Amino acid sequence: MARDAAAAQKEVPTESPLNATYLASRLEYSPAGDRLVDSSTQLAVMMSWEKPLMAQHADWICHAVQSTSMSSQPLNRPDRLRTLNVGFGLGIVDEEIMKRAPDSHVIIEAHPQVSTHPTAVPPSIPTISPV
Repeated sequence: MARDAAAAQKEVPTESPLNATYLASRLEYSPAGDRLVDSSTQLAVMMSWEKPLMAQHADWICHAVQSTSMSSQPLNRPDRLRTLNVGFGLGIVDEEIMKRAPDSHVIIEAHPQVSTHPTAVPPSIPTISPV
């Protein structure tokens, strides 16, 4: 059995071709900053209409509310709230998380155009750690 696991592990590629293609793609921010799209496919990476959804996610992530089918109720927040976001995009969820004042917030962004874009991580906020 251990031998089968070792053989299966060797067959798994270390990097997805789709991931490599995305990381090499050219992304474009709209002039108004409300859209981020892959310029070769015109597929959206993130769009501003997602703000209400991201605000709700931030509430859940930060233990601001517990949503049920009937109502939203406040939750007991942990003593130390640490958050992690993989993929910055337009930074919508990150902005919403910061409104809820976590003790720390780590952002992992792999695409070089996003991580170096001027709207990426604001350096003046000490609780944000870009990776």
